[in-house]
Amino acid sequence: MQLGEWVEFQMVVGKQATGAGSVPVCQPLRRARKGMIVGMRNVYDVTAGSPPQLDNPRPVLIVAVSLHRSYRVYPQDATVVAAPSPSRRTAGTQRVPAAASLSHPGGSRAAGRLGSVDDDDLAVMVADQINTWIGQGEMFTAYDVTMALRMANGQLKISHTEVRPLVHSQMEAAVVSGIYQRESASFGTDTATRYLPT
Repeated sequence: MQLGEWVEFQMVVGKQATGAGSVPVCQPLRRARKGMIVGMRNVYDVTAGSPPQLDNPRPVLIVAVSLHRSYRVYPQDATVVAAPSPSRRTAGTQRVPAAASLSHPGGSRAAGRLGSVDDDDLAVMVADQINTWIGQGEMFTAYDVTMALRMANGQLKISHTEVRPLVHSQMEAAVVSGIYQRESASFGTDTATRYLPT
């Protein structure tokens, strides 16, 4: 399994406290969910201490099911599924960026400073925006994704240099599966990779 692939799952990885720390445990969801793989991490058995001891690493997938929710899933509990088919846009429909629920660490924008976004949250935001546009059959570049996220999240500092590789890695499965194709496009003196529905 790789970044950008769609999977279906019903078991997720949670954490259970023990007398000496915590251990990862499988927890069933009430229904099967589908989402896009936006990251891969390890989970550990944790023994309390200073610093805590991490043992028995096991890989998990970070699967985004929406902008607001992602799950940790063991690879053996996930099944690769087809990406959703893009729906046909009706004439005159305007692109609407997905709104994010993340806020400045202080609660509101403070003295003109922008809040930061951690890697996992940014990957989920990118996946949600891509999923929205794939569903609408949109053409887009990584820069379009960055600008949409900036417009929807004025309180957050969103770096294009961090968004660009996430877009390209997440779109790999859509290109391989044939629902999107990529092409090189010129914008003045610059070139960029543009993604088009097939």
